[in-house]
Amino acid sequence: MDSTPVKPPLTPGTPADGPSTAASATTNAEHASTNAGNRTGQPASLRVRLPFRSRPVSPLVGEAEPYKGTPKHVVLSAIILTIVLTAIMVVPFQPVQDSIKSGIPAVQDAFSPTSLRFESKVLTERARDDAMHDPSSEMWVQDAAVVQRQRSILLNNLSILDAVRNNDDPNPDPRRQRLLSMQDSNLTQAQIDMLLGMSDSDYRYWRDSGVIPAFDSIMKSRRVTSPADLQAARASLSDVIVPSLTPEQKATAIAFVSPRLAVNMTRDEAQTNQRRDEAASAIKPVVVTVQKGEAILRQGELITPEAVEKMQEAGLLSKELSAQSVLGTAGIVALLMLLMHIYIYRNAPQVWKRQKQLLLVGLLLMGTVGAARLILPGHSLLPYMLPVAALSMLMAVLLTTDLAVLVTVIASVLLGVMLSTGLSMDLPVYYFAGGLTGIFSLTRPEKVSTFARAGFFIALASFSAAIITKVLSGGIPDWYSVGLLLLAAVFNGGMSTSITYAAFSLLGTLFGITTPLQLMELAHPDQPLLRQLMREAPGTYHHSLVVSNLAECAAEMIGADALLTRVCAYYHDIGKVARPHAFIDNQSGMNNLHDELDPRTSAQIIMSHVKDGVVLGQKYRLPRRVLDCIPQHHGTMLIKYFYYTALKLDPNLNPDDFRYPGPRPQTKENAILMLADGVEATVRSMAQSGALDKLATDSANATHSDATEGPSIYNDASSLPADAIASVVHKTISERIEDGQLDECDLTVRDIARIQEAFVSMLKGIYHPRIMYPEAPKAAHASTEYRVPGTVPLDMGAQVTPPTQVAQARIPQVDIIGGKSAQ
Repeated sequence: MDSTPVKPPLTPGTPADGPSTAASATTNAEHASTNAGNRTGQPASLRVRLPFRSRPVSPLVGEAEPYKGTPKHVVLSAIILTIVLTAIMVVPFQPVQDSIKSGIPAVQDAFSPTSLRFESKVLTERARDDAMHDPSSEMWVQDAAVVQRQRSILLNNLSILDAVRNNDDPNPDPRRQRLLSMQDSNLTQAQIDMLLGMSDSDYRYWRDSGVIPAFDSIMKSRRVTSPADLQAARASLSDVIVPSLTPEQKATAIAFVSPRLAVNMTRDEAQTNQRRDEAASAIKPVVVTVQKGEAILRQGELITPEAVEKMQEAGLLSKELSAQSVLGTAGIVALLMLLMHIYIYRNAPQVWKRQKQLLLVGLLLMGTVGAARLILPGHSLLPYMLPVAALSMLMAVLLTTDLAVLVTVIASVLLGVMLSTGLSMDLPVYYFAGGLTGIFSLTRPEKVSTFARAGFFIALASFSAAIITKVLSGGIPDWYSVGLLLLAAVFNGGMSTSITYAAFSLLGTLFGITTPLQLMELAHPDQPLLRQLMREAPGTYHHSLVVSNLAECAAEMIGADALLTRVCAYYHDIGKVARPHAFIDNQSGMNNLHDELDPRTSAQIIMSHVKDGVVLGQKYRLPRRVLDCIPQHHGTMLIKYFYYTALKLDPNLNPDDFRYPGPRPQTKENAILMLADGVEATVRSMAQSGALDKLATDSANATHSDATEGPSIYNDASSLPADAIASVVHKTISERIEDGQLDECDLTVRDIARIQEAFVSMLKGIYHPRIMYPEAPKAAHASTEYRVPGTVPLDMGAQVTPPTQVAQARIPQVDIIGGKSAQ
């Protein structure tokens, strides 16, 4: 409230606080008659009269505000968020998916985010391929032509051997040479000599019982289908030759038969293919089961086709978009966005009417879902570290708690659907518990300790939710899993509070939202603007301090923002630094310049401090809610003193020319500031001018006074009883109600009653009874010895009798109108 220097008061009870209180306070007789006329048994000072309003309430301020939201912006926001969130959730953009290829080492661990059960195409194809290439599925038949050809060669060689043995040529060399020239002969010189030197009986036994049966045993009875089988058959010749032969004879038989052995089987392709097809068709699809949290890949392991398929099914790799998945996801997102924007439109108009705040809601939600989609797929523990509670707390401290709860529910559902590839409740419950705990525990965001406490409670609630959901899902986690969940919950709580503490002031500045930390900084006395106010307008500075105490107490009484109210009180009159001596509280012995001005000019000077305050606040970048208090704390009130003075000169004067430009208070905080400003200035002016003392005396002497307290309870009969202060407070608040200044804020009748109660209590403490301290009594005889009154000196036998009464008087008050001392 302004303490405006004005001309000498028209009546003794007129306060000297020009624009808004000079004519607002009535004479003592008027107050006395008000108290005397109340005979209902209720204290008149605690009753605020509500006026009869014959004209409609003006629309809220801000209709021409830039970037003002409209209902179409709410609809547009819902559509855009639905499209963007659906795209984030269904369009694959995993940055590491290109490095997941079969046969190369894995660059990171991969865990299944959910339980899976699917038919593995890779394993099924592998099983069918194994069945088709199973040797048991092949159909082989003996090649009689090959057997006959090889046997003919063997018999031909035996015939040559028989002819050489029957040759009587005494020279053995031609015979040896003849045996070496046999087809595929592997005989050594020693073996040839042995064959030529054998007796006829031994030779026949060797031929008929050793060589020919061994050949027939393998070529006719054994299946030789490949070179490997042929090698095995040759190695087994020593087992099929009769054991009665000598080692030399057996080795010679093996050397004679071995070259004659060959592959004796051919595959029947028709029969083989038929049997392969039958074997492949008999293989059933292979079903693979993967548990939630199971390791699919470990860093450094070679990636197998089975691992790639598991990651594909778990949603860790890009999949082709299906119309079913896109429509299903879009339907869930659209439903949630519709509900959220309906709530914002109906219950949070302050959000959608500011486009920046509506944009903030969308950006925080998209940022949280996008970050989760970008970094969490493929991990089992990281989802429990996602600081979703930061989203909840930022919404609570920047916007409203109710909206923060709704957004937490929506974000939890979206993240659960996206990360769990289904409707699993583990992650939604985990995020919801942590987010709500963060909202409810962050009660005083201006204190760092509050953030630390919130982080602890978030970690505790998140860990409890994780354990409970694990148990409900049918699994009892081991100690290792419990430890990991505890570490993840602690990280979640610490990261959530850290992000909130670091970001909410920055976001508040970017989106035009006043934060508690900004207010705490503005409330510091070292602020340049406050120091300028203290140096150039000390009276206004002191007035602002007193108003801040009144306003803060009243705000706490009705549950308004006490910190914001206090800071607004500090800065509401900063415009007076432009012309500090134009206001009585800064003149301090100077001549009143308004004595030389006409009333209209004086009123314009008084009104200019509002505009000057807004310009100065913008220069120092005050937050919007603090800037709003500068014009709103006067509203459209009439500068009555100058208006009534001018009215004597011009009866046809337009009162609107003497009104503040407004707007009227739009919030509880600004309305409280208006009332505190007016009450403080009025009570101070009346106290300094002596009008309040006279009002108290008249009220006490009234025959039918309803005052709850009288002067008799004070030490000084001329001190200020509470009913006199309450009467002035009641009168001041009633005038603003009757003038319609509170029509555009949401104060209730109960709120106004509590505000009045808070003002009376605070003002009673400020204007409490004071006494004049007595001087020390004169000594009974001249002595330089120091004695305390009422004691016996060492050299005297008689005690000095102390005064029985102490003169009491009020501390002299200075009349701010005439500058005279008033007792």
